[in-house]
Amino acid sequence: MALVDKGGYLVDNSQWKKMRRNLERGNHLAAKIGFFQDSTYGPENNNLTVAQVAQWQEEGNDKIPMRPFIRSGFMEKVQQGKWITPQVLRWIDDIAMGKSTWTAMYNKLGPVFVKMMQDEIRDWKIPMNAPLTVQLKGFNDPLIDTGKMLDSVDYLLGRKSGGQ
Repeated sequence: MALVDKGGYLVDNSQWKKMRRNLERGNHLAAKIGFFQDSTYGPENNNLTVAQVAQWQEEGNDKIPMRPFIRSGFMEKVQQGKWITPQVLRWIDDIAMGKSTWTAMYNKLGPVFVKMMQDEIRDWKIPMNAPLTVQLKGFNDPLIDTGKMLDSVDYLLGRKSGGQ
């Protein structure tokens, strides 16, 4: 038992130190949400990566107008913190108390963030498809054609890189 004098009171702060260590164990971890190298379109599209198509949609190019569904949609919602539910707070409490791990929590949160990005892809409507694109696709959904990009949203757990 580690007793610390706090203004005339002896306080056992060993539990606080243990909780802090438990919480700090996740400092090196990162959950990445998005489109990864192994996700590609087929040989009919030269095995183009889904990440490249998502970047073209996000930033636009000479053929595709900018549709910033990640920056202006997904990331905005992440930053608003609506995903921080009472359940997430319980998971963090479990980590602090040594009943769970950051890896377990990230594996629970990963699908939550995947769904958030998929919802953004489904709900994004502006700019609309050009009339010729609507005619070719048969519907007007700017970020969905074959559904490959929507189905390719995933999450990976790993170590934080230097820039994070």
